[in-house]
Amino acid sequence: MANGTQYLEEHYPVSNRSSVTNLDISNKNFVGDLTISGFVNLQKLNYSFNNLNGIISLRGSYLIEDFDESFVNTYGIQSFLNMIKLKRLNLSNNRVSQLVLDGSSNLAYLDCNNNLLTELDLSNSEKYVEVNCSNNPSLSKITLPDSFVPVLFDCRDTTVGQVIFSNSSVFDCQKNTILPQNTTTSNNTVTVTATPTTATATPTTNNNLGLKIGLSVVGIIAILSFGLVIFLCYRRRIRKKETPTSILRIANDR
Repeated sequence: MANGTQYLEEHYPVSNRSSVTNLDISNKNFVGDLTISGFVNLQKLNYSFNNLNGIISLRGSYLIEDFDESFVNTYGIQSFLNMIKLKRLNLSNNRVSQLVLDGSSNLAYLDCNNNLLTELDLSNSEKYVEVNCSNNPSLSKITLPDSFVPVLFDCRDTTVGQVIFSNSSVFDCQKNTILPQNTTTSNNTVTVTATPTTATATPTTNNNLGLKIGLSVVGIIAILSFGLVIFLCYRRRIRKKETPTSILRIANDR
């Protein structure tokens, strides 16, 4: 088992740290505390998959855009104050009970699933694209910014029922879907209402028109049938008159 702070002292001399923009110390089997300082131009930081169950201190790195602190067994309060460059933050699979994001106004991708959060305040940024806060069994309140229409939003396995997006669509956390029904909201508490409809049949002039057409067709058929009967009777009479002449003519020929 190694110590993360000692590792940085051995591999990253203080005089050279200002030139580092990407620091990846993930999967190093670090345990205990971790102090990261002097990396003033750091843009990407990853120390995931370590057992950092002690104090984690980040000093002077205010330009970080991509921060991965997943699977490090960290707990308690995690604060990311005034990190105005931060766009992507991964805190998944830890024991975080409170997340402070005040001032991180450009945060767009947040993954804090599988933690111990009870509340989540997302009012710090109006640029969210993806938010995953699922698997926080005690999470009961989510505060949204004025503009919030993410591409991906996952709040399953929490005690939150429904949330309202800024475009008035209602998101059901447990079903993980946007509801198509009419909704009424108040202080982020959403009540879904469905108005029953009753179908009734009312006679219209179209029915009368159909009746008239039906009678007309029947009349035409009757006239045609009557004409056919007359024609057959007439033809039969003609045949009776012609038949003796034909027989007589044949007899004379013989």
